[in-house]
Amino acid sequence: MSLRNSHNFYAIMFTVTSFIYLITGTILLLTGFVWDFPTSHRDPVFILLFFGFAVMIVFGMSYILIPNLMNFKVRQTMIKIQYFIYNIGLIISFLSMELSLNNFKSYFISTLLVLGLILLIISITIHVWNISGVKHSTIGSGRESP
Repeated sequence: MSLRNSHNFYAIMFTVTSFIYLITGTILLLTGFVWDFPTSHRDPVFILLFFGFAVMIVFGMSYILIPNLMNFKVRQTMIKIQYFIYNIGLIISFLSMELSLNNFKSYFISTLLVLGLILLIISITIHVWNISGVKHSTIGSGRESP
């Protein structure tokens, strides 16, 4: 089995993406401190830093540790779906918060923020469901349960 077809590949995707969010958020935060852009707000950047980095690193590490420690298989399709839903939700939340704090207040932007937050909640729910181990493999019996 190649690395691309294992849960470790997707765990690495989560981990690499978390560091991309960390670097991007740090650069945005530092440029806001150094040049003090009047249109730059720190709340959306904090969302990008905290949720982008911390939650993605937790997702990635849990996909490495939990299946290996508990000896069960995770659904790789659900990992992909969770990855894309989380990233889309985070980016929508970040952009809608940045726009709303820059006096672009509208019903559409508020709806985008709610949509982004709903996508984040759905992604976390998918993660919890996926690592719950519905597809347990039996330890020591040499066979897997369906």
